[in-house]
Amino acid sequence: MPPRPSLARAPAKIWRREIIPVPIRDEIVSFGKLLTELFGSAFAENSRLKFAVGRLLTSQLPPRPRPPGRPGYATVTAAIRLRDELQRLHPEKSHKEIWREIYRCMIPEYEILPAIERRAAKDQLRRQVRWRLRARRRRSEAVRI
Repeated sequence: MPPRPSLARAPAKIWRREIIPVPIRDEIVSFGKLLTELFGSAFAENSRLKFAVGRLLTSQLPPRPRPPGRPGYATVTAAIRLRDELQRLHPEKSHKEIWREIYRCMIPEYEILPAIERRAAKDQLRRQVRWRLRARRRRSEAVRI
């Protein structure tokens, strides 16, 4: 009969508390006392409120979590910034003229590309920019609802 496998557990992980620098600790303690003075009754009524306050405080401190999803394309981000800048600097220019400038800056070797490839690159960049701006609008609408 083969020996039975050991049922012993791995040693428990030791959690060490992070040492909070004294100036930060003093500010947090004074902030806690202020909250207790102003809103002590609210904390007494709702025992889970302090956890919500802690989560809110955590969300406001760096490093902030990055937004979910894949990272955006750098060319799309740069194209949006360039479009906004050109619209601000040259309000008299039409959208067509602004986009021509963006194509020249953002599409590598734009001037020497064959017409078909140039057209495909232009369409793709416009589509990606449009998608990003609409996604931004969708997210802001979802937050408002």
